[in-house]
Amino acid sequence: MVKMDVKDLLRLLKLYGIRPRKKLSQVFLVNRRVLQSIARLAKRVAEPISRRVYEIGCGPATLTVFLLREGLDVVGIEIDNRFVPLLKMVSREFPLFNPVISDARDAIRTSRAEVVVGNLPYHISSELLLSIARSGAKAAVVTLQREVAERVVARPGTDSFGRLSVIMQLLFRARIELYIPPKYFVPRPEVSSATLVLERIRDFDEHAACVEKVTRCLFSYRNKLASKALRNCFPSTYRILSGEERWRSLRVRDLDPLLFLEIARICAENGEC
Repeated sequence: MVKMDVKDLLRLLKLYGIRPRKKLSQVFLVNRRVLQSIARLAKRVAEPISRRVYEIGCGPATLTVFLLREGLDVVGIEIDNRFVPLLKMVSREFPLFNPVISDARDAIRTSRAEVVVGNLPYHISSELLLSIARSGAKAAVVTLQREVAERVVARPGTDSFGRLSVIMQLLFRARIELYIPPKYFVPRPEVSSATLVLERIRDFDEHAACVEKVTRCLFSYRNKLASKALRNCFPSTYRILSGEERWRSLRVRDLDPLLFLEIARICAENGEC
């Protein structure tokens, strides 16, 4: 398992009769150098917090084995029960591995996960990021499509800046650590990937929940002046803020995440969240 390459993975998948399911965005990272880099990164991020990590979408355990070799205690969350025999084989070799068949969105919400790792399924990567944000997780090391990772770290005023940028940057220090080309996956995806590190700076509270509502409405007026968007979305808050020049000169796409938090706090005080 530790020396797994593309041929090894294909052999195991064939042995267990597993064909990757497109509807689950099943692409498996198989480059040993990259897997080891991610595992070592996860260990550095996790160690100050907890040696137990929750791995989203462990699949054929390509990353799992490297995490275990780094001495981490891994709870492997996988929705596809076709992987059960393979994961049981890994758990017999590594006592610190506990596979769980579950939807990661539910598992992260209901667990006490403090550190989350994994290769996120492309089709629900934004949902999973928000699940991590709403949870008690203190850190995450996740690989996802490059475009989504760049949205998370995007700065105000850029094309990639949006709701996801605001929510994640308010709650985490976020940085991209690795860029991974399609050739390192089986089957080969059409897009590049990136490994993102998230380190918690704010708990998800009622104001963070309000930011979700605020950004949902305001970004429907992305290119409009913030004052006009506020008037349409949150009239009471607009009346409080309309006298300030910054709201008349800035467009929604240019607002700093902390300004969205300020709006959310006033919305909450005025019963608009």
